[in-house]
Amino acid sequence: MPNPILLNIKSATSSNMGHAQAGIDLAVARGFAGVRISAGMDANGDQSTVNTFHVSTIVAYGAAAGLTKMSFLLNGNPKREGAYLKPFNGEAGWAVQSRPPAGTGNAIWNYIADGWIAFITAARTAAISAGKTPSTFLEFEGFNEPGKGGNQAPTDNNDAYTAPYDTYNYGYIEPAFWTMAAYIGARAQTGTAGNFYGIPFIPITLEADESPRVSSGTIDAQVEVDSFAGANCVSYMALGTKVGFNRYANGPTTPYNAAMTKAAYSTKVQQQVTRMGLNAILTGKAYVIREFGLDVLLSPSCTHCNTVRDDLLEQLKGEANIAEAGFFCAFDVALVHDYLHSGEAKMFAYERADSSPLGGIAVAP
Repeated sequence: MPNPILLNIKSATSSNMGHAQAGIDLAVARGFAGVRISAGMDANGDQSTVNTFHVSTIVAYGAAAGLTKMSFLLNGNPKREGAYLKPFNGEAGWAVQSRPPAGTGNAIWNYIADGWIAFITAARTAAISAGKTPSTFLEFEGFNEPGKGGNQAPTDNNDAYTAPYDTYNYGYIEPAFWTMAAYIGARAQTGTAGNFYGIPFIPITLEADESPRVSSGTIDAQVEVDSFAGANCVSYMALGTKVGFNRYANGPTTPYNAAMTKAAYSTKVQQQVTRMGLNAILTGKAYVIREFGLDVLLSPSCTHCNTVRDDLLEQLKGEANIAEAGFFCAFDVALVHDYLHSGEAKMFAYERADSSPLGGIAVAP
């Protein structure tokens, strides 16, 4: 059976609901098995509990539209200047959005964990109401790219690295992160019947960036994998049976060669699989690619975007050692650089220069 392919779409928040629903319509129309979507933790922090209305609404919409899977990214980044949370941090926000302090009596970490519980419970309730089986229709992901250089990297309000993060190699995930993740994950697991209600849970997604960005030439992806260490990391990663990583294709050759593109991308995927397989904490789990597409940061000008897109989709349907993949819509060469780097999955149907269809490739299982 081919690997199911998901489509990354905009988050389940009030400002993005129209785009999220359009993304679901597009996923169904073009044969994707489902969608990957953020639950919108970053939109919360000004109220005593997270707002689950939009998660419930989008699950109902996705079920009615005919999706077979909805995979939610949870993350741990409520508003650092949120009026409700600041009193638990000495009436102050915190310097690094993605690294919230525990807060007085662990109140801030409790807020995040309870938010996970609320999102999971709301999605489960909506799925059941729509006649879906939560354990197959839903999936949840804890953190996305928390290492230095990643989407949830420890940068301050100016997008800069301050001490101690400025001393870390790119890709590094510090022990303090694992302390936070282990606490939040354990509380969330306990609050969802001790097993996330039997719904698959992906504890983390790796950036898997192979750029050598330090003087020694150290590969970011290897630094990242080596960061999976220690008791807190072990306990957190034990919460799920899957682990994610993101993988983008290099710029294509000229003239374009489909076989070479597919082979080169498969090599990149399997290199990361091998790298992860050498870390005992990451073995024995199903590997899922949460984001794939064309790495325009390496090749900002491409006349073969749609062809590359189609070829990657076809390759990943049968890629070995991969259980699932998620297409990240990065193909508008005029607009993509800014939002790809910031992790914003804009809709390629509206924002890609060439809005041609997916070439008739069936991507559902």
